[in-house]
Amino acid sequence: MSSDEEKNAKSFSLFKKLFDKLKKDKKSMLIILLGISGMLLILFSGTDTVNADATEETSAGVYSQENISAQVKKLISDINGAGKTEVVITYENDFETVYAVNTDEKYSGNDIHTDREYIITDDETGLILKVLYPKVRGVAVVCQGGDDPVVKQKIYSVLSALFDISSNKISVVDMY
Repeated sequence: MSSDEEKNAKSFSLFKKLFDKLKKDKKSMLIILLGISGMLLILFSGTDTVNADATEETSAGVYSQENISAQVKKLISDINGAGKTEVVITYENDFETVYAVNTDEKYSGNDIHTDREYIITDDETGLILKVLYPKVRGVAVVCQGGDDPVVKQKIYSVLSALFDISSNKISVVDMY
């Protein structure tokens, strides 16, 4: 028999002796089983961690262009006199993530050399400083009450306050 086989046989023998003793002592067996169960729960709960990318995706999902358009459509249709509403929102850019960076500047004479290095977290993703949301370029609204000046003014006011845009970036027209 090889040395590996001898080690395996000894380990198995020790395990069998321990198991036989534990079968006789029910209280110890219960404690060990609870301990093993706890370790397994800890082990498997760690496999479902959320990383920064998932958080960013969730955040982007909550503030997706479709979601914002749907919320604005509901908001405008709730305005007295607006009626059935359709909304299109255009954006100047998309979501932008700003990552933390270590910067090292070295001076040699009149030259400046800058080295940049992204800060990486334990799960090997970049450390997110902030997420910049898209800037609204313009909003087009087509609604049943779009020909009423009072309704138009309410819509202009709501959209201007909501997106911090001027009224010349908002178009409201009557639905056929």
